[in-house]
Amino acid sequence: MFIVGSSILLVPAALATHAKQDAWISACLGVAIGLLIVAMLCAAGSRFRALTLVEACKALLGSRFGSAVALLVIVHSFLLSVFMLRYIGDFMATQIMPETPVQAIHILFIALVVLACKYGLETFARSAEIFLPWIVLFLVALALFVAPQIKADN
Repeated sequence: MFIVGSSILLVPAALATHAKQDAWISACLGVAIGLLIVAMLCAAGSRFRALTLVEACKALLGSRFGSAVALLVIVHSFLLSVFMLRYIGDFMATQIMPETPVQAIHILFIALVVLACKYGLETFARSAEIFLPWIVLFLVALALFVAPQIKADN
């Protein structure tokens, strides 16, 4: 769910800025590389089922390098979540609720994250299970509504 949200908010603008008319090639390569990474993480997760992320990194890469990689993953996750909070706040404040201060939106989303952490992974997973079909439905509808604008000659 996090990937879907961040890819909708962040990726299209950055991709179109650099790749211009070849953005679709970059998007396809990104999906392929992302699927390879997911397959690698699934294989590592099934191999080290009982270990935490830090323990699995140490088991795979050794003590020092594994600790460094685990620290990088944790720092990256923290920074990415902070950036996403900022992007969500800016998007909501400019597009959906322009009269609402961005700090109020940030507080609301932080409260949701705290509640998700408090009630555990099962609650978060169940809510994702409820929202995923709706998100897929909206993405399919978006693709269908944009399809008449496709120019196959290009």
